[in-house]
Amino acid sequence: MVFDKYERDDFSPDAINTLRMGSLDTLFTLCKPVSTHVGCPAMLWQIPGGHMPNTNEGSTLVSAGHAGSGGDFFMGDIIIGSNLNHIDPSLLNLQVSNPLLLCHYSRRNSPTRSFL
Repeated sequence: MVFDKYERDDFSPDAINTLRMGSLDTLFTLCKPVSTHVGCPAMLWQIPGGHMPNTNEGSTLVSAGHAGSGGDFFMGDIIIGSNLNHIDPSLLNLQVSNPLLLCHYSRRNSPTRSFL
């Protein structure tokens, strides 16, 4: 059984305002019970390998629109660790305005920071 996350970087303009942003936790919440119920292993497909730029890098190497959480989610980032203040502000301050996403997380016109 294959679960497709969507290949776009999490913070790209075409992904940031859909339910795809920040959905790695949602994906895993879905995968385990479905896989267990069906009795077969799950394979994750098209996990974006993007990187969340840290404050030392700024947006010179990776712009906020091309950042992704997949790499950092699975492998971590020693510079960011668990401190959101180490993520470049250009990424943290991207505005999310999709009503479905905001309703799902009970937030209104929130910056990306509130979803991490």
